[in-house]
Amino acid sequence: MITAQVEAAWRKLLEERLGLRYSEHSPVLKTAINRLCKKLDLTAEGALAVLSQRGDEHPIWVSVCDEVVVSSSRFFRDPEMYNAIDHWYKQRQPTSELTVISVGSADGREVYSLAMLLAELGSDYRIMGVDLSPKANSLAQAALYSERDIADIPEHYRGRFIEQIESGEYTVHHELKHNISFVEPTHLFNEKSLSADLISCQNTLMYLTQKQQINYLNWFEQHLRPGGMLVLSPTDQPQWKGNRLLRNSSPKVRAFIKPLGEAA
Repeated sequence: MITAQVEAAWRKLLEERLGLRYSEHSPVLKTAINRLCKKLDLTAEGALAVLSQRGDEHPIWVSVCDEVVVSSSRFFRDPEMYNAIDHWYKQRQPTSELTVISVGSADGREVYSLAMLLAELGSDYRIMGVDLSPKANSLAQAALYSERDIADIPEHYRGRFIEQIESGEYTVHHELKHNISFVEPTHLFNEKSLSADLISCQNTLMYLTQKQQINYLNWFEQHLRPGGMLVLSPTDQPQWKGNRLLRNSSPKVRAFIKPLGEAA
């Protein structure tokens, strides 16, 4: 049984160390704490005491990230978003290679969905999936999915980009994995010279503190290339508009374009 006092202490610790935000009496947080305590063989109070004494770089925090972060998604979860990206791509000025960043990449399904779309369009690309959980990044890199997982992939994509392996699982074709990487947020923020043509952040910022949300949004705007597109979900800082961005014309997708001539 996790008391209200212990749960509040957990919320405070996760906000301070990871920038994560959980509402009061969150069932998601309680479930995550119980999983973590079972993994560490500690009580909620005991695990809290140990974590409070360990620096953010201590290996035990890897276990925390793996348990308290949502690590699943769906292929082509938001068809309207992919339609908007398709339209943006066909209207933009061509470049030799697209740089794409997917924040909150979970088990990789959004990243590989983007790769399928861009490969179908004939684009060369480099995609960076970003997730707080090392476990999620490992799962994304492995790209192993069940038959149920791939059910949402349109048939013409499935035939070209998905292959069955001996274990009965499915994986994405090696063609898609070309120039795809999965990293933690510290890597993203440390890449001062990185700029992107397309940034997608869907249903992720709402799990972060207000301060951390603004950090991400400022980074997105600063590192988006002129003519580039930023896609956010309606729930992620709905009042935010950016200082130098124009709202995309699509009424069904919350997306922004950086005007040509603006510095990346």
